[in-house]
Amino acid sequence: MTLFAFTLLSLAAWRVAMIVSVDSIGDPFRRAVALRWKPVEVPLRDGRGDEVVGTATLRPAWVTALVNCPSCTDVWTAGAGVLLLHAAGLCDQWRWVALAWLAAAGVGVLLSDVSERLSR
Repeated sequence: MTLFAFTLLSLAAWRVAMIVSVDSIGDPFRRAVALRWKPVEVPLRDGRGDEVVGTATLRPAWVTALVNCPSCTDVWTAGAGVLLLHAAGLCDQWRWVALAWLAAAGVGVLLSDVSERLSR
């Protein structure tokens, strides 16, 4: 993989992650994910397993984190981008695929942090 391809991959993965997790254009997608994995009301139990008054609301946290956390979203968008580059023959060996995935995700996290700090 060339430095140019890696740079484009990192920037593209970061931009897609921001669109999905932060930008208003990603609101319908985030809303659809939130509606798909609705919270579940479960009865509360004490230490012996007996029901007590009240309920708790549970939602699979990993699902909502995938679309609401820019760093989390950047990891899977970078992974998808590296797999596309591998399929196109631009990243031939699997050890480089794994390394490029982690490096591109790391660049995306750095860009997200810099962007957040500059917007303050």
